[in-house]
Amino acid sequence: MPPESSGLYARLLRGQGWRLAALVVVSLVAAGSVLAFGSTLRTAIDEGLTARDPAALDRALMALGAVAGAMAIAVYLRVVLAHHLAESLTAHLRRLVIGHLLNLDPHSLAHEGGSAGLMARISTDTAVIQSVVAVSLPQAVRNLVLLVGGMAMLLHANAFLALMTVAMVPVVVVPVGFLARKVRRGARASQDRQAEADTAAAGYLSTLSTVQAFGGEAAAADDFSARDDIAMIAALQRGHIRAVLAAAALGLTMGTTSIILGVGGHRVLAGEISPGALTAFLFFAVLVAGAVGGLADLAGEGQRVRASMDRLGALLALRSRITPPSADEAAPLPVPVLGALELDDLRYAYPDRPETDVLHGVTLSVRPGERVALVGPSGAGKSTLFHLLLRFDDPTHGQIRLDGTDLRRLDPAALRGCMAVVTQEPVLPNARTAYDAIAYGRPDASEEEVLAAAKAAHALDFLNRLPQGPHTPLSLSSAGSGVALSVGERQRLAIARAMLRNPAVLLLDEATSALDAESESLVQDAMAHLMKDRTTLIIAHRLSTVRAADRIVVLDQGRILAQGTHDTLLAEGGLYARLVRLSGMEGSKPLES
Repeated sequence: MPPESSGLYARLLRGQGWRLAALVVVSLVAAGSVLAFGSTLRTAIDEGLTARDPAALDRALMALGAVAGAMAIAVYLRVVLAHHLAESLTAHLRRLVIGHLLNLDPHSLAHEGGSAGLMARISTDTAVIQSVVAVSLPQAVRNLVLLVGGMAMLLHANAFLALMTVAMVPVVVVPVGFLARKVRRGARASQDRQAEADTAAAGYLSTLSTVQAFGGEAAAADDFSARDDIAMIAALQRGHIRAVLAAAALGLTMGTTSIILGVGGHRVLAGEISPGALTAFLFFAVLVAGAVGGLADLAGEGQRVRASMDRLGALLALRSRITPPSADEAAPLPVPVLGALELDDLRYAYPDRPETDVLHGVTLSVRPGERVALVGPSGAGKSTLFHLLLRFDDPTHGQIRLDGTDLRRLDPAALRGCMAVVTQEPVLPNARTAYDAIAYGRPDASEEEVLAAAKAAHALDFLNRLPQGPHTPLSLSSAGSGVALSVGERQRLAIARAMLRNPAVLLLDEATSALDAESESLVQDAMAHLMKDRTTLIIAHRLSTVRAADRIVVLDQGRILAQGTHDTLLAEGGLYARLVRLSGMEGSKPLES
């Protein structure tokens, strides 16, 4: 068992001791009631029927009724406790894994298949664990008690026949154990294939408009069907092995039981065993056989849980590429943060392509409050610089300093707390209302501060026209319920969120490139308020945004080619002048073609 999986078991079971103890107790009571039923049945036959004593028979029947009642109550409590335990464990497990993943760097998540793939894995594996804990675990406890208790009762009924039963146990256990290992391997393969199919489906559904725009519905359905067929074949193979396991367990146990019962029957005929003892022996033999078969079948379920725990344990074993400094080593942020940025000889390569640098010795100084625009063709390294400034990763060489402090010495959460990002595609994480979307920038802000930010971002007017004002439920996707907002309206909410955060450093990533002229005018005015008196780096393809910058930095293939104002760069010619000519000098058109 991988160490991360064994540690995961301990973390999950912490605090669940009372539920486990209660489940074991009621399972013992339920199984003990079954064993007591067999003993009472022997009394009813030997002292009631065989002795022809009506009073003894009535007493035995009353005892059987009491045992049956106790059994029913114990079974009810066992099922309730098992479901409580299953729900509690899987909820804890989901929170544990999601909480861990939220602290990884974005590249690590993308390398694991992205959000859709991860959620498919988590959903599939936690569903397996929930099912097994709720159903199979209580059955395992019950069968284990019946096996041990039944063997004890067999010994009490007839030691010779009981010893024969014990001698035949390896005949059942050895082949069953071999098949159980094959079930585990099949379970993991089946779960992997199903997770791949679910990931593909989630990917198609999350990009449904693109799929439909290119007429890809049939191809997407065929691709999913092919993946699902592979998953189904893997599941059928696992089911075949489980069927062989169950059949082998049942056949071997019933075969050995038949042999033992044949010997016992002859002893009854010889007068060595009473009819009640024989009946009790038959009852307990069937219980033991059923318990062995049940445990063998549940071994397959146990292997499925182990496979799921291994997969989830592997997720918990993922480590972020970013290592926050310890509390003793972390440098405090200056008060106030001025926003001076220094990029010193930066080189960077993607983790999966370490041999290819995408930044080549980038050196840049940004003064507090300065507005710097980054321009250049796609792939020039603009977004990579933002990625490093937010410390989603570290450069492979060189340093980035904020107010003179290397970012590696700052706590990432504190660093990001003094920054704000506005992107081309405004993301409003799980915002139920426009108010929530803005307040996400600073959850402790007062309502007056939230509404003031909305007003400054030119968002309050359209928000007040909504049915419930800023508290109107929103639909942030085509599939959601609530009021849908345009891209420009969502962009103004994102700007209001950044304003509320009041950052020292502002990162604008193509924040107006997807807008129409009217929306762009409103957003540009809102951004002008947002950029005032704060350090701003702008990735922009709109000439109007570039002209507003104090300095323009021209990037190409991970290198800085030139820096200066719009006019000086035009006079110098080169890449910037070519991009401006291609734009037609119109602020509403992209800088690059």
